[in-house]
Amino acid sequence: MKTVEVEINFDSVNDVKQRIEALTKKAIKVGVTTPTVSFSDPYDVDDSKEGDEIPYFIKKCLVTYTFEPIKLGNYTFLGTIDHTVPGNAVKTVPGQSIPEKFWTQKCTCDHCNTIRNRSQTFVFADGDDYKRVGRQCLKEYFGINPMNAFDINQSFVDLSEDKSFGCSTGMRYYDVEFIIAITMALVSDFGFKSNSYRNADEGYISTSSEINMVLYPSHSRESREFSSLYLTRAHEILKSGEAKALIEWAIDKFSSKSSEYEFTMFNLLNEKTVAPKYFGYIASAVGAKVKSDFSKKTTLESNHVGNIGDKIQSEVEVLKLSTSDGYYGTSYIF
Repeated sequence: MKTVEVEINFDSVNDVKQRIEALTKKAIKVGVTTPTVSFSDPYDVDDSKEGDEIPYFIKKCLVTYTFEPIKLGNYTFLGTIDHTVPGNAVKTVPGQSIPEKFWTQKCTCDHCNTIRNRSQTFVFADGDDYKRVGRQCLKEYFGINPMNAFDINQSFVDLSEDKSFGCSTGMRYYDVEFIIAITMALVSDFGFKSNSYRNADEGYISTSSEINMVLYPSHSRESREFSSLYLTRAHEILKSGEAKALIEWAIDKFSSKSSEYEFTMFNLLNEKTVAPKYFGYIASAVGAKVKSDFSKKTTLESNHVGNIGDKIQSEVEVLKLSTSDGYYGTSYIF
């Protein structure tokens, strides 16, 4: 038995599972057993480079392949020797090895004992008894054609060695505390603006869009300066511990998970990293804190003046102004 562990991008898990499912269906159809495959929980790998202002992560997953020996009677399949013009190419199955003395031998078959122009011989072992059998002689020597088992096993080996699933081009994830710090810096200057109202007017930019402007600036000087300013302030907020404190406050606030929104917020805030598509959720934690702080400041004892129907004049401090457009024009709520 041989165990092979392969690290892949978590974004590629579904693609790998689809490949495994297709191979397993084929194996069942021809009556061949397959390796056992298991997947770990996703984990974060820091993929940022030294000196990067913006730390980011790639989510990875560990895939474990457990290969059982392929047995034909008393013989165990060790691998193949491809006979090419430059020289022999030795390919072993996981957990097995082909003795070095066979690496340079000619393409002889121990069944028919003839030397001819073979492209491949198959190597088997029963203890110290080794046999090399040509492809055309396999069925006659063993009584069955084992090529289906060999081909499917090799397909799983090829899958376990496929490097494209583990390249560092997967989706970037960002540190939750860092995104909170960026949001706090932005909200202190522009206020919190929900995604729900992003189409309220032509010039409206939601807070989550502003986060993306900081992380992915365009090539213009203004855009780069905007990004640099709020990245600097975000790092200051991180050092102060304010972002961590806000996350702790938000986790407690949403701990009841009494709605879909609270359930999602609680789960996202308890993760180390977050995908860009959830920036709006993360930013709303800062919005909730601003709203909570504002409510505490404006909870005053009532000093009601006047009676219904009376008109009075007085100097007042406007704490909040809301407008809404209706059938009869614009309404103002102070």
